Amino acid sequence: MPDDVRQPLPLPTLRVVGASGSGKTTLIAALIRELSARGYRVAALKHAAAHEAPPDCEGKDTQRFAAAGAAAVVGAFRDEVVVRLPASPDLPTLAALVAPVADLLLVEGFHDEPIDAILVEGEGAAAREVGAGRVIAVVATSERSPPATASGAPPRYGAGDIAALAAAIEHRCGLSSARS
Repeated sequence: MPDDVRQPLPLPTLRVVGASGSGKTTLIAALIRELSARGYRVAALKHAAAHEAPPDCEGKDTQRFAAAGAAAVVGAFRDEVVVRLPASPDLPTLAALVAPVADLLLVEGFHDEPIDAILVEGEGAAAREVGAGRVIAVVATSERSPPATASGAPPRYGAGDIAALAAAIEHRCGLSSARS
């Protein structure tokens, strides 16, 4: 496949973008709780390619497999499955991993991906470039209420408007008709 042709994602995916400390992780966690309560299976992906992964426990089988050069290591435990892949695969590859168990993928990071984004504006957080894609909603995480939405601008939500934002995500991603 040519480099300029992007693979479609196998499930509805939204990026959550904003400056460090703006409240992205808090917003994603709140959306996971709200959308899960509505019956959706929500996956979350943190793209932190600039940081090293936390080390696996020295001497454990999964660490030994990785050290031996395994292309991928999967640890299937009683309470969860952990997948270790070398380097950072592209978003379509990661989305394909979670698609069988999720209805929606919320992504923190992958700023170069041309997918829709929710912009988080935290008090005191420096502005951040949104990257590729377009902003479909703005969330003000400070205590003050968000300013009114200008004509043609994406809708704005306050930190307490999680239910309204979740409803907008359901509508935008076609989730309301997918779960009955």
